[in-house]
Amino acid sequence: MKIGKKTYTNSVSKYGTFSVNIPKQKLNTKIKVRSVDASKNASGYVEKTVDTPADTYVYSKDVTVKATKITGKVTKNIKGDTVKAIIGKKVYKGKIDKKHKFSIKIPKQKARKIIKIQYIDSLGSIIDTDSERVFTSHYVKIGMTKSQVLDTSWGKPDDINTTINAYYTWEQWVYGWSTFLYFKNGKLVSIDN
Repeated sequence: MKIGKKTYTNSVSKYGTFSVNIPKQKLNTKIKVRSVDASKNASGYVEKTVDTPADTYVYSKDVTVKATKITGKVTKNIKGDTVKAIIGKKVYKGKIDKKHKFSIKIPKQKARKIIKIQYIDSLGSIIDTDSERVFTSHYVKIGMTKSQVLDTSWGKPDDINTTINAYYTWEQWVYGWSTFLYFKNGKLVSIDN
């Protein structure tokens, strides 16, 4: 077995199986494997690439404008793995506990700010990335302005239909297939779902 310039060897069992102890490898490292018989005849190399373990991911809980930490969970972490939150150009680091939960301290953020959360193994490879949009609340209520609605977890609508006449501007904001918000002159006047 070859990894870069280093070679690792072991014998094949009578059943044709083998295992080779190697150091932990970075993500996307190329590993070449071949067999050599007792007469020193060698097969061609078979190349494998180090990949993330199946079903390995990070997910975080909702982040509101009042939050001073980001919490969440990762799957299949190993001692030394970490998480970090990237907000603009600033990076905030956190640790993962034995139950795969994490917490990252952050300053309070404004609504609509995007936070990127990265799960990083002990060798520095990024295993998975999640992102959260900071919001004020999960709820919308009659009387809110369009900007206030955009600041909630509802965010931007999938579509906007506008009617303008001499007396008012009427907007229908469409979320998914069956949820609608209606604005009259910029104020939320009706919710239909």
